[in-house]
Amino acid sequence: ARVDAGSIVGELTGTAAAALGLRPGIPVVAGLVDAFASFHGAGMTEAGDAIDVGGAAGGFGVYAARPIQAAGSFTSAAPLPGLWSVGGAMAATGSALDWLRDAVLGGALSTEALLQEAAAIPAGADGLLFLPYLAGERSPLWDPGATGAFVGLSLRHGRAHLARAVIEAAALSIRHVA
Repeated sequence: ARVDAGSIVGELTGTAAAALGLRPGIPVVAGLVDAFASFHGAGMTEAGDAIDVGGAAGGFGVYAARPIQAAGSFTSAAPLPGLWSVGGAMAATGSALDWLRDAVLGGALSTEALLQEAAAIPAGADGLLFLPYLAGERSPLWDPGATGAFVGLSLRHGRAHLARAVIEAAALSIRHVA
């Protein structure tokens, strides 16, 4: 059964209250998953409103007036009555750049400096491709065992090429779902 966010679904029991150091009887209220909370935070309130959540994992969401089947994405009831959420969530878009910066490059430069270097490299990173599946993948592959790879790596590629390939992979991952 659907329970609207913000609805009181019960009260804190005596046993739970004792374990938490709270008083019994406090109302227990239905909440939201993090993605839907970000939708509210972005001001999404009606069909057609959309968000690219960015961040460590990445993803997007769109409110629709009816359920929509979109390959590789998900559709579920939105937390607002009469709306449906259509979206996709990747596992490691932003965190792939953090991984490159810290684990591979040893934190030698800031994210801003790395992005600036990557911006000087032409689109396509001179043939270097990156598969961004460093934490498996959610949308659209739904494969927790997927792994990442640099493909086409050669002596002509430097850290700016690596960064450009990682950034392009994040963008293309979102496009792959949409």
